[in-house]
Amino acid sequence: MNHMRKNRAIKRAIDILKSFSLESAELGVTDISTKLGLAKSVVHNDIAALLGGNFLARNEINGKYSLGPETIRQGQVLKYNARA
Repeated sequence: MNHMRKNRAIKRAIDILKSFSLESAELGVTDISTKLGLAKSVVHNDIAALLGGNFLARNEINGKYSLGPETIRQGQVLKYNARA
């Protein structure tokens, strides 16, 4: 059961990251919750983990979230590996 719970958490984290786009560069907890059909408390906990890994960043002015610096680093790794 614990293994399945971890898999669901990973899928949710991926879905949260994929929620961001050029049209939706900043999203709040409610935006993500509505978009994914998840409880706000679940989204809030997942966002906390993504913030801790620098996969998301929080705008201190409006409280919304955007993709963080770790996503840029991962993109650079992908770009570098694509050249090889």
